[in-house]
Amino acid sequence: MKRMSVTLATMVASMAASMGVFFGGAAFADPVITVSVGEPGFYGRLDLGDAPKPVLVSPSPVIIEREHVVEEPTYVYVPAEQQHDWANYCARYDACSRPVYFVEDHWYNEVYVPAYKSKHQLKKEAKRDYKDAKREAKRDYKDDKRDARHPD
Repeated sequence: MKRMSVTLATMVASMAASMGVFFGGAAFADPVITVSVGEPGFYGRLDLGDAPKPVLVSPSPVIIEREHVVEEPTYVYVPAEQQHDWANYCARYDACSRPVYFVEDHWYNEVYVPAYKSKHQLKKEAKRDYKDAKREAKRDYKDDKRDARHPD
């Protein structure tokens, strides 16, 4: 049922966008579907941060458009077909004007994804703990305020 409603919403959005229908002053655009790191279907730039050094498909970066500004290289995880025809896909990743290194599947799945999830899990836990503490403090404040108004 959920899949059907998402498909229906996508179809309506596509039709509205192609017909130029406006909602709230802006054209109704196709919805963005987000896929997270480690999930099937995720391809894109990788923020290496403090992750271990990646295993690369090739030791030389791929550069499609040369500009006068020298940009830092970027690491991407994309399907093999996109690697072989990178000139047609680089714009999707905003990476046509910079050196690109393609990372290997094994390194992405076995090293990067676990490190990424571990790092972000810690952030989620810290955020949850903060919200719990804030909720508890608010509850204590309300209890104290109530007790002050209605002493036993």
